[in-house]
Amino acid sequence: MFATVVSRFDDFSIAVPGDWNLLTPSADDLTTLGTNLDGTLTGISGSALIEDAASIAETTALWAQSSEPSAFRENIQIIRLPAQPELTLETLSDMAVSQITSVGLVNVSIDGIRLAELDGVRLTSRTGDTSAARLFQSSVFLVSNDYVWVINFATDDETSLLLFDEMLDSFQLLNPSS
Repeated sequence: MFATVVSRFDDFSIAVPGDWNLLTPSADDLTTLGTNLDGTLTGISGSALIEDAASIAETTALWAQSSEPSAFRENIQIIRLPAQPELTLETLSDMAVSQITSVGLVNVSIDGIRLAELDGVRLTSRTGDTSAARLFQSSVFLVSNDYVWVINFATDDETSLLLFDEMLDSFQLLNPSS
């Protein structure tokens, strides 16, 4: 069962599994999360994934994670950044691929997507074949008049990427002009 939640900025809604935990992470919480991931996922630097915790905490509009206690919890993170002329879908894709590969994720695929009446790109990647623990990540980038939207999903179970698709289908901007 899914529950629709509205962002803390009241500008979008999305349906997430009803038993997931909604978080408003602080910079300290994010730094701790990154440190805890170090050594958990072979070949992945959790600290590098959460390099600028203060900035992430300031711009994160929604963070939700599975309620299952495990070393890694499935999570979705939605970030809202002010639009800037240089932040095109192409430059966002290039920056994301660079960051993803720098932390150890491989097999990056890039596809076009249309979501909430906006054109976007979707990047999907995973840990390498030699990793003891698996990580699958999918990110969607959307550019509106006022914002750049980044929707990240991470899981250690590849089949859960279908769950992300369901959540994306429910994503709606509450003020479509932005």
